[in-house]
Order: sequence, then structure tokens, then C-alpha cells
Amino acid sequence: MGSTNTIPEQRPEGQRLPVPGASQPYIRGVNTARTVLLYAVSAIVGILLGLAAAQVTISCTGHCVAQPRFPLWQSGVIGLAGAVVVVIACALLDEEFIPVTRQWLRAARHRISGDGRKRQAS
Repeated sequence: MGSTNTIPEQRPEGQRLPVPGASQPYIRGVNTARTVLLYAVSAIVGILLGLAAAQVTISCTGHCVAQPRFPLWQSGVIGLAGAVVVVIACALLDEEFIPVTRQWLRAARHRISGDGRKRQAS
């Protein structure tokens, strides 16, 4: 019976062995779907905040028509600000949010500039 002699790999203290595919998301489809969901949630939050701001009125006594507190454009800005806050929170809390978004932006830039067609032709 032969014995197997395993010698641990020598490496400096604190250095880890490279894990194959560690820099890539482990399941790309899941990360993409989660990022789409987070963008959708931020859009819905923004829309709801804008609608809520549009419903705020100045109170009046007696028989008068309630005046909106914010003009329509200000309600839209409030909704947009709420959506931006949610996107920033997602970027801070989800580690794959920014890499997936960068990948989408790169792909869009290549499509717009036409680099994608040049690569396929060569």
C-alpha cells in the first residue's frame, strides 16, 4: 500500500490561494436579475414619493379649493431624489450592484459607438 505524501504549498503569511472565477460573479444571471429588481424598486419608490408629494395641499378654512403645496415639477424632483437615494443605498449594500451596472454601461457604450460590430466582423 502506497502512502500519499501531501506537502502544503509554501506561501507568505496571510496570502490566500487564488480561487478560480473569484473575481467574476458566481452566478451572473442571479446578479443581473437582482440588480434589475433593485433598479425597479428604486423607480417605484421614486414614483410613489412623487405622487405623495403631488397630493400634499395647503389647508384652507371654509369653502375653498385646496391648492397643491408643490408644483408638478417639484413633485417630480422629490420623486427623483427619492429614487437616487434608493440607488445609492443599493450600491452601498449590494457588492455586485456596481459591477453589473458598469458592465451594462460598457455594453451600451460599445453599442452606441459601434465597436461591437467592428469586433464581430474581424
